[in-house]
Amino acid sequence: IQGLQYCSDFINNYNKWIRSKNLDTNLILIHNEFFEDLDSVYDLYYRVLEKGMEGLVVKNLNAKIYHGTSTEGIIKLKDFKDTDLKVIGFELGTGKYTGGIGSLICMTECGRMTVNIAGLTDKQRGFIRIDSNDSAKGLMLDPEHSNDKFNNKIVTVKYNKLSTDKTGKPSLSLPSIMEERTDVTRAQVSHEIKK
Repeated sequence: IQGLQYCSDFINNYNKWIRSKNLDTNLILIHNEFFEDLDSVYDLYYRVLEKGMEGLVVKNLNAKIYHGTSTEGIIKLKDFKDTDLKVIGFELGTGKYTGGIGSLICMTECGRMTVNIAGLTDKQRGFIRIDSNDSAKGLMLDPEHSNDKFNNKIVTVKYNKLSTDKTGKPSLSLPSIMEERTDVTRAQVSHEIKK
């Protein structure tokens, strides 16, 4: 632990020195611990959250892990919360989603927070398979789709934590859509959103 603290202090001081020269630095310390049981992993997870960190990456050392690809041998533990927001618009999709929805623009009931929400499925974005039996043939814009179909609807959004945007306004970290709500008639107001 003492050596870990020394390394952490060294990296923090190094990053401050680099930034003082108006340069960017991405040097971080990755801490590894080995556990025999799941309870110990969760104990560490809750300690990490208390320190304001995002979560853990847990690896099964017996699994085959391939660099740069997702694998069942790696699990990300993150603390997600959810809130209900009102859809007030959308950003157009780009690339393979050109013509459809790229993200939803959502707002709290009080109007103090506006957030772009990602995580939509192909269908929610307005796309269907060219051939329903062959996904390799790609997607096409559904002729019955309307990019305004979510406007004024309430959606549940999951997020990592309450944060601020570039201008200092309240925002959500890593927001993505969970579901459209048909049983809720109003979005949450800013002070109801959990930190």
